[in-house]
Amino acid sequence: MKQLEKFFSIETEYDKKHKLNTCNKKVPQEYLASIEKGCSIEQLEEMMQKKFDVFKYKTQITIHGIFPELSTNRVGWYVNLTQNKNKSVGVRYTAIDHAKKERLFGLLSKITDWEVQENSSQYYICKMQFLPNDWKNNRDKVLEIVHKYEAEAKKIDGSLFVGNVSCYIAEGLFYSYMCLDVNICCFYEKNFQKLFENLSGMTLEEGKKKYESIKAEEKRKYDELNAKWEKEREERKIKEVEEQKRKEEMINKFISENPAPDGYSKRENYQPQVGDNVCRLYFDKYEKKYMWVELTCKKYFGKIKEKPIDKDFDDYWCKPIITDWVYIKTA
Repeated sequence: MKQLEKFFSIETEYDKKHKLNTCNKKVPQEYLASIEKGCSIEQLEEMMQKKFDVFKYKTQITIHGIFPELSTNRVGWYVNLTQNKNKSVGVRYTAIDHAKKERLFGLLSKITDWEVQENSSQYYICKMQFLPNDWKNNRDKVLEIVHKYEAEAKKIDGSLFVGNVSCYIAEGLFYSYMCLDVNICCFYEKNFQKLFENLSGMTLEEGKKKYESIKAEEKRKYDELNAKWEKEREERKIKEVEEQKRKEEMINKFISENPAPDGYSKRENYQPQVGDNVCRLYFDKYEKKYMWVELTCKKYFGKIKEKPIDKDFDDYWCKPIITDWVYIKTA
């Protein structure tokens, strides 16, 4: 969606940019392998303890040191690893703490009104509210929503994560929305419970109970729907069997009252041969009746086709009845 107007942005502190590599230590291959798989803030902190410099910027974390060449620039679907000319490596936040964020966001989206959004540059949660069509001329309504989101944003504890909280108007295909985004770039595992409780307004235990309750209700509905579909499938099967039986009775009755033309004999599992004359049972959908149609077998473009002998025969309404038998001209 296109961002039209931004109202506020609350950001955690970031480090100042460093153009030069501040650490000339060689980075072990196992550290690079860990980063390429998707790392956590705890792993990056471990690198800091090994005297490598780790700087937190707005869109990524840059690790200073002399890295080996990257074997990939992707973690998951997106390009989120870059190797700078000075041999430092930039890791976009989409490649950091993804598993933790997935757990947190998944739980929040299931039991609260937070929604999960993901693209090539961000993985975050948000709330959205429709704006009236006349919102450009209805500033009071816009500001009312802004004040509501602003009060909510002030309750979010920014010390529990690296990232930002922002409020803006976004334009979709048909509607415009007021959005409140919480872009959690990374956070420590030890802060998981506090962060969940801060964003949900309930304890982690309450949240898990609510989640289990929702899951149980979803399973109940799924099982109920599945049972309904299974019953409908069985009913359809019974109807199909009955319909097939009825058709077979009608066909047998027609054949007993209207035998195939003289000179034709019944053949099971027939394979058409060029020059054969056959007689098949057709059904006229318009007049709702069965009929015998005589056909001849001819070769067209390497394939044997059956064509009505009567050139005036109109097969628009008349279609052949598929059977494992056919009548062949014998005399």
